[in-house]
Amino acid sequence: MSRYQVTFKGQAFDVTVSGDSVEDVVKAYSEIVEGLKKALSSNSFPKVAPAFTEAKKSRRNTGVTHSESLTLSHLAIPQVVRDGFVETMATLTNWDTTFLLLHYAPDGLTNKELRSLSEELGKPISYSWLDTDFHRKEMQGFVVSRRIPNRKAICYFLAEPGKKKALTLVQRMNEKGAHQVKKVGN
Repeated sequence: MSRYQVTFKGQAFDVTVSGDSVEDVVKAYSEIVEGLKKALSSNSFPKVAPAFTEAKKSRRNTGVTHSESLTLSHLAIPQVVRDGFVETMATLTNWDTTFLLLHYAPDGLTNKELRSLSEELGKPISYSWLDTDFHRKEMQGFVVSRRIPNRKAICYFLAEPGKKKALTLVQRMNEKGAHQVKKVGN
């Protein structure tokens, strides 16, 4: 395990870098910055996942802000993923629920929104979990937080390691949901 882990926070994205020494962290960060500069200058952007694009459009088109009530319908979670979530709900953790919700919330979610949406999914995340386990060191680096301008609320987003975990979870939910549809269809 790396001794040093640093998250560099930017306006557009956050970069988390790990290394065994400060020099390793700086070198890794420099390489990432150079890679980003090359990608930006060559316009060779990877395609954005359709679900991410749909969720972003959905929230913008509805005009929902962090001060209004957000529902699952605003997140554009595919039905097959919802079905997979429901089928495996008993084995899922609060982190799984958090990863799923943040994956489909490109504009981030507040503490209150996370709790409300998790209840709507049928797997409520308790306030006490969000105040304790959510902030434990062993899970550090999966989620980043930013203050909402002109408000006291904090908005949570997935960091790169959290995005990987969320993508794995969504793929698993997709498979479970597709399996459930086949079972019902036969």
